[in-house]
Amino acid sequence: MSIWDILRKFGIIIIAVMALLLSRMGIGYLTILVAIGILTPIICGSKKDAIFTGILYATISYILSYPAGLFLINYMPEEYIPITVSSSTVATNLFIGWLVPVLVSIMICGLASFIGNLLADFINNKTAERNDDEHYFEASDELNQIDTDNLNKKEKRNLLYLTPIQKAKNRNKENNE
Repeated sequence: MSIWDILRKFGIIIIAVMALLLSRMGIGYLTILVAIGILTPIICGSKKDAIFTGILYATISYILSYPAGLFLINYMPEEYIPITVSSSTVATNLFIGWLVPVLVSIMICGLASFIGNLLADFINNKTAERNDDEHYFEASDELNQIDTDNLNKKEKRNLLYLTPIQKAKNRNKENNE
């Protein structure tokens, strides 16, 4: 199993974790989403994987950054203002707080994945063209048989270096004569 097979199988998780590490290094959120959208189709092979990777990245980064918002309590005024909050309101607010970055990641990764898919197709076509440059011809034994008994060594050596097209031209000349 090659490294590319492993990347294709676990590509979504690996790319999401790498994106989290890059975001912790200071690279912007939108830049990472565009990079996910472009690179994931090249590595994994589909636009759908890019969108899932963006959703996973947005979800994990939301989960990791939510507790950091709780530190804002230190900056709140010391006077207590009673606010009645139900658990359904908190759940709805948390869901909307998760939904916004996920929708943004779906849009950005979806648009960038079109570019990534075009690049992946371009790369695959280039490698396919390299393989198509080699041509193989099959010829029956009857056409390739030349009477070598009556030829001298120099003529036999020249026959070895002829291409199949040159051999066919020579046969046509002999048949026409």
